[in-house]
Amino acid sequence: MDITTLVDTFGSSLQTVAASLQSIENHIQEQAISLESEKTQLEARRAQVEYEERLLGEEEKQHRRERRLYAELVKDVDDLVETNDEILELNVGGEHFTTTKKTLCSVPGSMLEAMFSGRHSLKKEEGRFLLDRDPNTFRYVLAYLRNGQLNLPEDKEKQQAIYAEFDYFCISTKKQTIASFLKKEWVTTHVLTEHEDIVMCLRVVDGGKKLVTGSKDKTVRMWDTNTGKCLMTYVGHKNSVRHIKVIDDKLITASHDTSVKVWNINTSEIIHTLEGHTEYVMCIGVLNSESILSGSHDATIRGWNIVTGECFVEWKAHNGGVSCIKAIGNMVYSGSDDKTVKVWNFENRVPTCVRILEGHDQYVMSLSVKENRLYTGSWDKTIKVWNLADGECIRTLVGHSQGVYCVRVIGRVLISCSGDNTIRIWDTTTGVCHKILEGHKRHVMALKVVGDCIYSGSSDKTVRLWKPFPDSACSVSVLV
Repeated sequence: MDITTLVDTFGSSLQTVAASLQSIENHIQEQAISLESEKTQLEARRAQVEYEERLLGEEEKQHRRERRLYAELVKDVDDLVETNDEILELNVGGEHFTTTKKTLCSVPGSMLEAMFSGRHSLKKEEGRFLLDRDPNTFRYVLAYLRNGQLNLPEDKEKQQAIYAEFDYFCISTKKQTIASFLKKEWVTTHVLTEHEDIVMCLRVVDGGKKLVTGSKDKTVRMWDTNTGKCLMTYVGHKNSVRHIKVIDDKLITASHDTSVKVWNINTSEIIHTLEGHTEYVMCIGVLNSESILSGSHDATIRGWNIVTGECFVEWKAHNGGVSCIKAIGNMVYSGSDDKTVKVWNFENRVPTCVRILEGHDQYVMSLSVKENRLYTGSWDKTIKVWNLADGECIRTLVGHSQGVYCVRVIGRVLISCSGDNTIRIWDTTTGVCHKILEGHKRHVMALKVVGDCIYSGSSDKTVRLWKPFPDSACSVSVLV
């Protein structure tokens, strides 16, 4: 075999081997691709299995959470039933009463509901909750909470004291309101004239036997409501006395001199002068027997301990002066020159605004809270009724021709006073004004209602006592 043939044969063999190797390589690549595809599918399947396992795990966790929440809910319901049926022992002015938490908390928004809701720690002595109230009037409140009936004694003075007790605990009765206010005529029984300037505020004390008034003449006076005689004058403020509260034997006054004073109501001695506001102090709200709130034209609200005289909290509440304030339990309500009302959660003495009520076109001058309703009087001449559950205005009362200085609510009856020199009596369920009381010659700026009596203070420098006719005498006593 010559060399040429040998080379050709060898080359042909190499080509055959190369072709075989290429075929093998192609097969291996195909196998590798197939294996890679299977690997990808296996990884995807593993991921799917892991995802499904996680889902099962989350579902199991969710089931466990739901079982735990259900168990907690059942426990809460059991606790609530047990708590509401809890027997409570009370020491009211030295007399013992037995009742249930459910009874004491049966009127939403009342002081008793706030006190016994569990949000506050109450003083106990020998296992009984202490209430420093007159047991002879408190028993009527407790009876009303138990059965909804109010059986009053015939003595008018005792009736006044009982109605004052209901008012103190922010509880209204149908018997008190409908017949007394909407169906009767009203007459002035006394006109008190010793103040030398505008009467800006007033407060009824001692079960309606006494009246305390504050004036632009810088003084506070105490009156006997039966005789109309001035019993005491409190001197110390350097400017108008704008608002008054009475807590036990302490008289609390807010003044345009930027201070709040704490007095011994029986001796007229000044116990504390609370200073810190930079402008007029317009209003006072009572937190408890030792603590108050004050609202000022400086747009702030301050909290004070009236025993020590210390300020324990201050916050900027509005974009304008704070003109009115009300504290019930852990909730605080404030009205302002910025035309709004704010609702505050004041738990642990930390103010948190939870709702802003807007709708008035001018200053909010006054407010009143009864159960689940908030009532506001404004310089825009209207009164608005708000649903506290959702903050919606459900009714606007129109009738006054000037700004509304003050609103008081008893049951379904609202009583208002205005710069138009009148007092109006409204049915809040219909918005109808049933009575207009006329007698003051200038703006009626202050108003208080206790039982069947209305007390009003005016910029005509007088205080008037109104009673329904014919329950009262027709003659009018003018005392100077």
